[in-house]
Amino acid sequence: MKHTVIILMSSIVLSGLFISSLAGQVRQERHQTKERQIQLNELASEEIQNLFQEPLEGTVYGKGAELSTLMNYNVLLDVFFVVDNGSKSWVKPEESDSIRIGEFLFYFYPKVGYFEVISQPEEELVLRRHMMDISAQTVAVGAYGTPSQVASTEAVRSVHESSEFESVHQAAMMRNPGGDELHITLRREEAFYMVPGSEPFSINSRRALRREFPDHGRDLVRYVRRNNIEFSETEEMIQLAEYIRSLLDD
Repeated sequence: MKHTVIILMSSIVLSGLFISSLAGQVRQERHQTKERQIQLNELASEEIQNLFQEPLEGTVYGKGAELSTLMNYNVLLDVFFVVDNGSKSWVKPEESDSIRIGEFLFYFYPKVGYFEVISQPEEELVLRRHMMDISAQTVAVGAYGTPSQVASTEAVRSVHESSEFESVHQAAMMRNPGGDELHITLRREEAFYMVPGSEPFSINSRRALRREFPDHGRDLVRYVRRNNIEFSETEEMIQLAEYIRSLLDD
């Protein structure tokens, strides 16, 4: 699996931190920096990076073996880590079929990443993807010397791997050769997926449904309108997946 590492070829000054909370979890935070190079996973707080507020008892399933230990999931890096006597070690994705942590079950799809399973075994497979949205704005001086923010246009994403840790290591690097001031916003987001075949695909809009199921586009749009589907609730996503399966089976 190619783990996404974010490299922003823009500017980055650690100052003011804004954090908003939802259900006891950090969902958004903002940073300012002028540093020319910094690891985003060092800049961001653990609270926004980790899915759970503290490590939970978890089990890694793979290759006929099971490993039970304290674990957490880093949303920014899309990787699970084990906590043992205060130290962390990353779980190699290619060595795990699935991971259960607390009451949550996660499947790993090669070249895609980890997805939380939100449907029951007897229902259509519906997944939820936990993601980190990262936006950056450079601060430019406008008329009369007033600062104004403009969207960064030099964002580049690539992969960086290292053997620094005993297992998998990912780093989200941000670089800015010019050293200009950059305002960075990190926001936790979620998206629903379903798996009618072997690979998950997003079901987050009517357009996505028409694109994935062109032969049933009209029926799906009617279903979404009639049931006020907003692509944000677990139960409605499961019902939508079941309806899609009924169309495919006809």
